[in-house]
Amino acid sequence: MEGVISSLSPKAKKLIPWGILQVVFWLAMVTWPGILKASEIKVPSRIAQVTVFPRGASIVREARLELVQGQQTLVFSDLPVSLENNSLHLEGEGEVGIKILNLEVERLFLSTPFQEEIKQLEEQINGVAQQIAQLEENINILLIKEKFLQSIAEGNSTEAWKQIISGAPINFQNWQKTLDFLGQQLANISHEKLVIKSEIAKKKQQKEALQKKLDLLKPRQSKEAKQVSVLVESTEPGKVTLRLSYLTREASWAPRYTLRALSSDQQIDLTVFGVVQQASGENWDDVSLSLSTSTPTAGKTPPYLRPWFLDIYTPPPPSPREKGIVGGVVGGVVGGVVRETAKVKAAPQKVSLDLALIEEKGLHLHFKIPSLCSIPSDNQPHSVPIDTQKLPASFDYLAVPKEDELVFLRASFENTLAYPLLEGPARLFIGEDYIGQNRLGYLASGDKGEFFFGPDRQVEIKYNRVEKKKIAPAFLSKTEKVRFSFQITIQNFRTQEIKIEILDQLPVSRNSKITLEDVKLSPQPNQREDNGTLHWLLSLGPREKKQITINFTVAYPRGSRIIGL
Repeated sequence: MEGVISSLSPKAKKLIPWGILQVVFWLAMVTWPGILKASEIKVPSRIAQVTVFPRGASIVREARLELVQGQQTLVFSDLPVSLENNSLHLEGEGEVGIKILNLEVERLFLSTPFQEEIKQLEEQINGVAQQIAQLEENINILLIKEKFLQSIAEGNSTEAWKQIISGAPINFQNWQKTLDFLGQQLANISHEKLVIKSEIAKKKQQKEALQKKLDLLKPRQSKEAKQVSVLVESTEPGKVTLRLSYLTREASWAPRYTLRALSSDQQIDLTVFGVVQQASGENWDDVSLSLSTSTPTAGKTPPYLRPWFLDIYTPPPPSPREKGIVGGVVGGVVGGVVRETAKVKAAPQKVSLDLALIEEKGLHLHFKIPSLCSIPSDNQPHSVPIDTQKLPASFDYLAVPKEDELVFLRASFENTLAYPLLEGPARLFIGEDYIGQNRLGYLASGDKGEFFFGPDRQVEIKYNRVEKKKIAPAFLSKTEKVRFSFQITIQNFRTQEIKIEILDQLPVSRNSKITLEDVKLSPQPNQREDNGTLHWLLSLGPREKKQITINFTVAYPRGSRIIGL
């Protein structure tokens, strides 16, 4: 300012008072563009909406605030490091029009977002450890008491022997009182030790559980965070609602099913769950959660073929040695803060919420969970219900007794839902009985599929090889033969009729010199495939038993070693 004043003429210096000069200069500083930075406003925001993809998630933070007229910088702080800068998007709606002039991302070093949880867990672990130490000290005190009582018992025993050997009179009543006292005290100590050891075991389990929680948090504690600064210009003062959205790769979801066979109703009770897990660095508390089958691909396009050239290799000429160092700077570092900038020139626009529970968006499905959900950043699976439906189904049985003498309950059903069933694990029930897990394959809407609910012990099947006999060749014959005979027995112990498909096989020759003769099948199979597979479709009433017999002869050149025989 002294330079400004010195540039004035001596006459001007006398005419303009010093205080007025100070005010004029301050006004010039305020009104001069770029001299002062736009005012910063710390924006309190909360996660309002989350859309989880098979790999990644889209987060929408919502903030309500009042803007002044003119330019101001809005600061969204404590954002996760997993935030992808290029995915940032800001939009708003409200009483006034705003223009987004610039958007910047800073990476900052901060205290850990889980510091308070970690501190509480460490305090709990230390508290339990102290309790264990105190209990172990109580055990040591009891051991000292026990040792003391045992020494008394040993001393009295020695004294008693001395009296017996010397022939001195013995007061048996006093000895009995001593023995009773020692026995009672030792029994009390033994009981106390058992109680304390049991308590120590419980405390150790409690400490181990707390330590596991701590171990899950510590590797993911982040000492960094990101901060988004948005320069906006408001045409007038007023209230606005802003939504800042971004992507993170540290999240995923997958379908899981519960299938309940209701054979008496000819239905399958299907419940669809979404299993969500995330380690984004921020907890999702009471958010509007959606699950999508799409995966953000950043404008991925189909690949193209490059020309495939053939030529004779010629060594390239040696290149001159380059001198010097090629330098480069990525980003900018100021005071230990890495600054990455992305510009946004889109005008604020209003967002309409999708209220449909299940919707097909283009090539993908979108499941909106109707109630608010909370998913912590612990990288652990959390289930959320998506849908429950009953599908029409027909039930029968399938058995392959040659490989396994079990009969499997099979449900054939049509996906009558408006959306496809994605591949995923399924928990299986028959009525109210849990029977295990299986995996459901992809089934488009309207397609038919089948699913196995495990073996049914009330339907028995036995597979016996009745005969394998080598037939002596005729005189001067150049052919050897082996006769096979198999028997399959099926019995239904259920109180209702069942239908069952049974699979078996005949050998298939890969050599014209090996032939199959005298094939006798009873009853005849419903289907016979070229690869030798045989299909029987049978019905069995309550407690009914049926048999299938398979007989055939394999003929081959004499002296040949046959593979598979």
